[in-house]
Amino acid sequence: MRVASMLIASVLSAMAALASPPAPTKGAAPAAKPEWASERSHWYQLRLDDKPCGWMHAEDFRSPDGAERRTVNESSVRFGRSGAEIEVSVKVVFDETAQGRPLRCEVTQRSGRDPIRQSYRFDAADRSKATVVSTQGGRTVESTVELPKHEWLTPLAAQAFAEARRRAGAAEFTLLTVDPSSSMKAAEVTAVRGDASKFAIDGREIPTVRWTVSNSLLRVSSVEEWSEDDVLVRSVSTLPIGRLESVLSDRATALGSTKGPAVELMVKTVVKPD
Repeated sequence: MRVASMLIASVLSAMAALASPPAPTKGAAPAAKPEWASERSHWYQLRLDDKPCGWMHAEDFRSPDGAERRTVNESSVRFGRSGAEIEVSVKVVFDETAQGRPLRCEVTQRSGRDPIRQSYRFDAADRSKATVVSTQGGRTVESTVELPKHEWLTPLAAQAFAEARRRAGAAEFTLLTVDPSSSMKAAEVTAVRGDASKFAIDGREIPTVRWTVSNSLLRVSSVEEWSEDDVLVRSVSTLPIGRLESVLSDRATALGSTKGPAVELMVKTVVKPD
């Protein structure tokens, strides 16, 4: 569920940045400090209308003492328009306690210019607000953001809730969370069970179940396929620019998706006069 909103945010940022494409920058820093133990890691190839256009990596960590958990979601997309190319990467690191209390979050967006970083610190006594420090080009601004008054779920708590509902055979479920890539706005996510399917990987087919997932922050819904062991294997969203798909992959294939020619957007985004 955290996949769709992050991917769409990356694509929209790339489209906006194509107006004045900058020079490329170096890749993002490692996801977490070595002392944190990785518990789950998945790589995805991103495709627009079946053409590779980027990658996504989702990884969960546990602190050495087990008191804290960390989710790291990173994506990169590359598009072209009228001979110009832009690559946009977004990285979200969210720390929480083992009981699901939010601690801190850092969002970094790169598009060739100075990176934009937003560092959040959650109030231990009041879950409805957080302090955010925004930095770009040497300029730093500190402010307070309002969070949902109602109880909302952190990334791993939301992940655990959704997994439990899927395994229990629920036909539909709804949860409330916040979206770091949208300035911590409240996001109500609803998932509706669909039909059974199969997903081909490594020369074999695995059973999956399709879920239609809607997010109150997005105008489009996504169709997600989940395996029996609760791994997201495919997500598809239909956008005005085309069909955006994330497919479970290996690291090399995923990272190679931004090495070839950039997917051209000009034909899809030019508005024809009446």
